[in-house]
Amino acid sequence: MVYHYFKSKEEIFTTLVKKASESSMDIIQQANQYQGTPLQKLQWMTERMIESIGSGEEVLLFLIMIQASTSDVVPEEVKEILKVSSPVEVTAPLIIAGQKEGEIVQADPIQLTVTYYALIQGLAINKIQWQECPMPDPMMIINIFRKRGEEK
Repeated sequence: MVYHYFKSKEEIFTTLVKKASESSMDIIQQANQYQGTPLQKLQWMTERMIESIGSGEEVLLFLIMIQASTSDVVPEEVKEILKVSSPVEVTAPLIIAGQKEGEIVQADPIQLTVTYYALIQGLAINKIQWQECPMPDPMMIINIFRKRGEEK
């Protein structure tokens, strides 16, 4: 039945990667448009991601993106999607803005952004492996990146 809509499993995989990428980029764009400081935007984005993982709605999309970015055998179209839609590249300016405003710790912004997504991906993997896995309060994640003396 699936092949009625798709010509191959590669086309199915590519479609799922597109959906996952679009979903990821959409939430980042919404966070950037959210009214507030850079740290508040990061908090808003984190809350949405934790909700999404916790509810199970899009947790498998995280797994698909991990598979797409770690597998050597993916269609060229998937490789292109991954090149043009990097959550790290799109989120790093938010981290930099937060550093300039003194809200986010001073460290390499790319390393901070990579750390942020490693946490999010790790939570998604845990949720897949252990459905009852409790999701942390988003503020636990935010407090890792908050500049000391800024606790609220």
